[in-house]
Order: sequence, then C-alpha cells, then structure tokens
Amino acid sequence: MKRWFVVAIALSLLGSLGCERVPRIQVTIETSERASLRLGVLPTDDDASLQDVYQTICDYLSSRMRQEVQLVLSPAYEDLGYLLRSGKAEIGWFSSTIHDLEKSRMDVRGLAHVVRNGSSTFEGVILVREDSGIDEVADLRGRSFGYVSRYSGSGFQSANQILRAAGLDPLRDLGSVEFTTSHLDSLKGLVNKDFDAVAVFAGAIRVHGKALDLSGVRELARSRPISNGIIAVSSRVKSSTQSALKQALIEILQDPEGKQVLEKIRERKSIDGFVEFEEPGRSLE
Repeated sequence: MKRWFVVAIALSLLGSLGCERVPRIQVTIETSERASLRLGVLPTDDDASLQDVYQTICDYLSSRMRQEVQLVLSPAYEDLGYLLRSGKAEIGWFSSTIHDLEKSRMDVRGLAHVVRNGSSTFEGVILVREDSGIDEVADLRGRSFGYVSRYSGSGFQSANQILRAAGLDPLRDLGSVEFTTSHLDSLKGLVNKDFDAVAVFAGAIRVHGKALDLSGVRELARSRPISNGIIAVSSRVKSSTQSALKQALIEILQDPEGKQVLEKIRERKSIDGFVEFEEPGRSLE
C-alpha cells in the first residue's frame, strides 16, 4: 500500500547563519505492498481476444484492490509456471493440469475456481468435419489429429482418454499428430483440412463460430467433466494481498461493477464468476 510519510526536519543551523528552520518536506514512498501484480494467462485464444477479456478482469481487480494488476500473456502453456517461478508474474490463471504440475515445482497457492455456465467443471470434445467419413472414435485410426498442448486437459489429456477407451493408442494408432498451441488454431486447422480431427473444449464451436465457419464441423465424442481454471498465486505474495485478491474474485457477483465486467466478457469466455478453491481429486483441464 502506498503510504505518505511527512519528514519533518527541524534542524537548527547554528553559527553565523543564526537559527533558521528548514522547511517541512513531504516525501512519497511506494512500499512493496503496493507494487503492481502481474496476472499470467494461458494462450487459449488469439492475443487480441485474450487482451480484450483478461485486461477487463485486470482493470476490475486493480480498481477493487486499489493495486494495479497487469496482464501477462504466456507464450505457451508450459511457460505459465515459469513466469511465476521466475518472478515475472505473481498470479496465474492455470488449467488444473498445470496447477497440479506447478505444485511439485514451487509453493503455489490456489485461491479460486472459475465458474463457467454455472459450473466449476467442463468437458473436452473431439471434433471432426461432416465430410471426413469418421463416424466413431475407432475410425480415427491412421487419421491426422490436432492437439492444443500436452499441458491442456481438454486439448490433450481428455482426448487421449477417449481414444484409449475406444482401443486406440494415441502414439501408435493416429496417422499424424500436431500441437497447435491454441484451441482457435486447432479449429482453423480442422476447417482447412490440416487435420481430420481435433481436441478442444466443449463450447468451442459456439465461442469461435463467429470468427470461423464451423457449420461443417460436428462433435464426435465428449470427455468426462474436467475442473475449470484455477486462479493461484506465488507464495511470495503477501498473505494480506492474497486475501484481498481472493475476496475480489469470489465477491465479483455481489458488486455492480463486477456484474458489468462479467456481462462484458461472458459471450467470449462464458465466465459466471468464481468460487473458493478446493483441492481437487483427480482432474484434467
């Protein structure tokens, strides 16, 4: 917190100068408690869309906490943890997969789960084109497949569970595999026939249907529920700041300004709010 200190210098100059009071000096000192916080987010979308959604949230948190929150776009899924470990960000908007991974690397503390469409979980899906000739998961044998990242639950891990349940070994039975780094790029690859199938989050067609013509795309299979995103902080963040951030997130729906923020971003990210973090059992996202 920025604190104002008034330094009163009451020295008397002696000698030939006589006694003369030195003027009072007002000094502003910015302490670390008030230092900017940086929120790192995953590259789930194009940079412009990420900036539009998450900067809105950062601006709200800055206003609510009276402490600037800056947005940092992680260049890749696996880099988000590095941003916190190296001190380049203090807050991470993690997938549960990366959150679980980072807990083994550093002291990272979960604060809140993201709520989307009224739930703290969602599903992953495998999508194909209508003209692909793929009618069931077993038909993916020998076909090209687009993943998002090895660290994405809906864009990798849940799809592999679906494949294995159908008797397919993802490493051996798929014809070719490519990692696109974002759900949007996976969809573009599917539409452009770079892949026969892709793994993305359920709702991707609705979210990206305005930017892409996805009328010829359909869902082939859906995963079991996956934990939504987790907002976590580095243990280097003061406990009082952690508490303030957690409160701002969880109480966003009770704040008129917070409701306006959610309304603004709901069409793009379907974010309804946040609930207090609880250690999950086995999750994916």
